[in-house]
Amino acid sequence: MLKHLAHVQERASKLSFEQARVFCLLCAERQKFAYDKSTTVVRPEDSDRAREYLDALWQQRVPLERVPLIEATFDAEDAAANFVYALDAITEINLVNYPLSCKVIAEFSMNILDSLAYSVLRLPVGSAGDEAVDSSLFVATEIARQSQDLDELAHAVLPIDLEAFKAKSQIDLTLGAWFLED
Repeated sequence: MLKHLAHVQERASKLSFEQARVFCLLCAERQKFAYDKSTTVVRPEDSDRAREYLDALWQQRVPLERVPLIEATFDAEDAAANFVYALDAITEINLVNYPLSCKVIAEFSMNILDSLAYSVLRLPVGSAGDEAVDSSLFVATEIARQSQDLDELAHAVLPIDLEAFKAKSQIDLTLGAWFLED
């Protein structure tokens, strides 16, 4: 997973600022599914606020009100927090730090999937569990998606067709799975 994240940063450095920003938004779109699952139990209206915030970022507007962190079970709360932190990072992205921002936002996706894989696969904490997580379908699928996004963006004609990219990003990061209750 660490190799992949270094690869994301290196490839993002070859993208334009606009292409890199769209990559970050694609990651956040997939993360929103985890946020929605986290908020369903606690405050469903937060999902609507998150959608409005993300839509504003796609339209290159700075949203006025931050998406709230939630209180839920530890894993769900952590998943939601990674999404909120990704939105914050996209809001703060600039011409100087955008390759690092791409890496960080891609890592937020991996953090969600790391925790999810440990829960769903009931893995032991430690190097054996880490290896199983890194080779899990969750992580492998997101690495493939992020790599495909970077490939498509590297060859995208500017200005980028935002609606087309946004439509293709409506895929659940969690592959329909969710944290198991202990």
